[in-house]
Amino acid sequence: MGIINFLPVLALSFFFATAPSANAQEEDSNLTRSYTYQDWLLSCAAPEGKEICRLSQVIINKETKKPLARLMIRRLPNGTDVMIITLQLGVDLRKGAFIQITEDQFINNLTYTMCLADGCRLQFPLNPEIISAMGNTGEGRLIFGRPNNEQNIALPVSFAGFTTGYYAYIASIKSEN
Repeated sequence: MGIINFLPVLALSFFFATAPSANAQEEDSNLTRSYTYQDWLLSCAAPEGKEICRLSQVIINKETKKPLARLMIRRLPNGTDVMIITLQLGVDLRKGAFIQITEDQFINNLTYTMCLADGCRLQFPLNPEIISAMGNTGEGRLIFGRPNNEQNIALPVSFAGFTTGYYAYIASIKSEN
């Protein structure tokens, strides 16, 4: 992870009051269990009989109660844990995005993989350095561009409860197998 040069950032707090929420998850009729770890939610569902768990957080607009971003950790079939971020439609796909974990730690050059009805997605693999950094700070920022806007937008991302939630997620993955 390195420091990158980026356009000036416009904090969304000027426009929206935002808040992370572990409880703003969609209802899933296949949900078998869920646990809240401060601002992170570990939820498990068994849509086809086999339980699958994920760790997630939703950043919501306090005024409209609508999600601005969803962060979700899941394991790929090859065994790699990834964070999948879904941003509301209307992002500048050309600019990509990045996460500022601490003042000088960034996850750079995140590119969008697809846009669906629920938003545009990007993902990156988690490694021990990223997991440790996220667990050792209280709040970071998810930074992305909007079309026809020279300034980037910064959403606050809470890492409160991340470490405990992540290790509970790992334990749930082991119990799936």
